[in-house]
Amino acid sequence: MLACAALFSLATLAGISAATNANRVVRVNVGVFDPEGHAIAGLDRGDFSLQDNGEQRSISAFKALRPSGKLLRTRAASGYWISNRPDAEHDVNRPATIILLDAQNTGPQYQPWSISQIARFTALLGPEDQIAVYQLRQDGLFLLHEFTGNHQHLLAAIAPEAMVHNAKTNKWQLDYRRIRVLPASSPFGLSTYRALERLACQMSRYSGRKNLFWISAEFPRLFPDGKDTEFAADATAAAHALEAAGVAVFPVDVRSPVPAVPFQPQPPVIGSHKPAVNDRQFVRNMNAIADATGGKAIVNRPELAEAIVDTMRATQRSYELDFEVPAGQLDGSYHDLRVRIRQHGLKLIYNHGYFAQVPRRCSPDEQFDNPEVGISARVSIEPDAMLLLEVRRVGEIFLHAMGARAQWQLSITDANSGAVLATATGNGLQLDVSVKVPGRSRQLRASVREEASGRTGTVTLPLDVITRAEMAPDNETPQ
Repeated sequence: MLACAALFSLATLAGISAATNANRVVRVNVGVFDPEGHAIAGLDRGDFSLQDNGEQRSISAFKALRPSGKLLRTRAASGYWISNRPDAEHDVNRPATIILLDAQNTGPQYQPWSISQIARFTALLGPEDQIAVYQLRQDGLFLLHEFTGNHQHLLAAIAPEAMVHNAKTNKWQLDYRRIRVLPASSPFGLSTYRALERLACQMSRYSGRKNLFWISAEFPRLFPDGKDTEFAADATAAAHALEAAGVAVFPVDVRSPVPAVPFQPQPPVIGSHKPAVNDRQFVRNMNAIADATGGKAIVNRPELAEAIVDTMRATQRSYELDFEVPAGQLDGSYHDLRVRIRQHGLKLIYNHGYFAQVPRRCSPDEQFDNPEVGISARVSIEPDAMLLLEVRRVGEIFLHAMGARAQWQLSITDANSGAVLATATGNGLQLDVSVKVPGRSRQLRASVREEASGRTGTVTLPLDVITRAEMAPDNETPQ
């Protein structure tokens, strides 16, 4: 893991509020719902009021957010596409959705259940949905899959050893009995806090709103909840990073009621993973994290997949309220926020606090992809075992002074050895290359560079996931 001090240095935190003349502009994202949980549209600035530590603040900027009509009208591209940015293809105004599978703090008796529910969640995604999946293990934080909406490939990334090919339907299915469990750790060592900080820094590189669904059996104390005010330095650093990046955290409790079949209980490796549900401190920690970041705790739900999908869809409409904090009031303390709305009977979800300081900037993490230049790649397997890669430039396109598109370079490398396997140059929106993959290669990396601006972007292509999802095993049996 990287030391906390090394995480903050160069890259601008995209999507967070910037400092202007030593003041800070704080952004509050507010979801408004009726008693049935339906998002309320059509509100304006005058419907809201905002207090900071009891002091009335003037709303300096207001914006109503909703998914782009272009996205809703656009059919999903055929084939398997993977992107280094959420919704990079459409440049739409909707939250980036990240799934964090926390095996480090989830006992083995809960891991098959949690993985099966996330597998079901991916099957419920619509053609317009895109998610990325990370996993926290004892040996670190890992990217399992970049942004995609392809169920088969997400399934291959989440539970590769449990995939079984159905010859009748020519699709992969999840065999729950084959899900591999990982060892858990003592609850919330320093590595967990540092992993959260690293993930927050990576998410800060995406513009707009970000939703983090944290799938775990244990949750830490990260933010003040009215009773606890003292925190370890690593916990504080993680909380600062989440708040600065504008990440809404949705803690998902996997200790919910679990059907006895097909899962068999396993003895926990750590006594702290108690089967009790709704322990007061446990739920209080979940609610404190959710309230502080603008998320929502999902607890004691037997159908986690449906709960996550419903929550993800409900947050696609919201409102942004900005207010400015004078430099003299940036004392570094944690401030409570209170948002009120003129209409009665509505429920608000928003970040209930912030740290009164100019947000620090975190350096790029070389282990993860660089989304500075948005790219999407479609991967298909040719009959001669070659891979055909179609790489598209997306988002903002750098133009010459005369209005022509700038030339850009594409290189395909082996992510482990660094060997260059293919290159191409052009000034269109897409470049196609065929790649002969080394026998032991597990990951490729597509890298682009704009010659005029020098901006770069990368996306990781997991070969083990691609081949597992695209190719049937030699000796398969119908399921």
